[in-house]
Amino acid sequence: MRVFTCERCGHTVGFDTQRCTACGAELGYEASSRNLRELLPTAVPAAFTLHDSGRMHWRCLNAAWGCNGILFAHTAAIWCRACALTRGRPDDERVDATGAWASAEAAKRRVIHQLDELGLPITPRSARSPHGLAFDFVALPGVGGITGVRDGVVTIDLAEVDDLYRDAERRRFGERFRSVLGHLRHELGHVEWGDLVRDAESMALFRSTFGDEREPYDAALERHYRAPVGDWDTERFVSAYASSHPAEDWAETFATYLQLLDLVETAVAHGLGVAARVGGRADGIDLDEVRRVWRDLSPALADLGAALGGHSGFPHDPSEGVMAKLSIVHRLVSRRVREAAADGPVGPVEGGANSSTMMVQT
Repeated sequence: MRVFTCERCGHTVGFDTQRCTACGAELGYEASSRNLRELLPTAVPAAFTLHDSGRMHWRCLNAAWGCNGILFAHTAAIWCRACALTRGRPDDERVDATGAWASAEAAKRRVIHQLDELGLPITPRSARSPHGLAFDFVALPGVGGITGVRDGVVTIDLAEVDDLYRDAERRRFGERFRSVLGHLRHELGHVEWGDLVRDAESMALFRSTFGDEREPYDAALERHYRAPVGDWDTERFVSAYASSHPAEDWAETFATYLQLLDLVETAVAHGLGVAARVGGRADGIDLDEVRRVWRDLSPALADLGAALGGHSGFPHDPSEGVMAKLSIVHRLVSRRVREAAADGPVGPVEGGANSSTMMVQT
């Protein structure tokens, strides 16, 4: 992620900042510019204007839970664009669950911002778009198998916010790392599959690279979970779970694609590397340059993590087989971004591993 600054004083601020710690300016995230804006007070309580707009703005209704999004005041909307994508959340009376939901929302805002920066279109679920994107953040203690995606609805088990639970699950499945942000990236990979792989050419490219998504899903997962933990081909797959089924290979690779871009852009933005084409719209990103910067930076970042008492589960240098798959993801994403920029037609394919007839779980 790029560095954000206060519009009033230029001080570096975080992506989720609501108030500049240097000058005290009220700040809010404007989705249309993908930037933090200074909020100028008005005579109307809780209403703001921007430097280049006299239109009234409100803060998102979720501001009390950490959201810094803003929206036009004279509309029926009460949530910002990112928060409006969530349709299911715990009751406010469940304090622990509400705190977990707020953490999951923060991760979701980050990944939605990244998709917007890349130029990937997002179609919210609505009466006009019944298969559009929506999120359910669910707290059901003791109930497993909740996290997954079906027909455009991404469901996240809020137990994953708990560090102890998440690390226990990571160890149980032999994973290098596990995070709520990673879950969101993975499930969005399933969602984006229907928009990126939607014609004969892209389907042939997908199947020649990842395999046939029509392979029986439940049987494939059953075989995967029967296999010994850690028994997978690291040259061909980015994770053990990726080796279970072509649909999961795609989703894991898509999640890794987003993670790699985010890591490198953040590092370069903070002066930890030199590169010109590692951020912004996807079709302007040079994936080879991203890999080069990552190869230079990853040993130092791993050592920094170790110095803090943690560990780095991300490989220092993705294998050639994994890079080939990342390149296919990048190619399809870039094509979709160019189409969106030109208002090209969108026609998701029917069926396949991510259709409404199946629940893909992780």
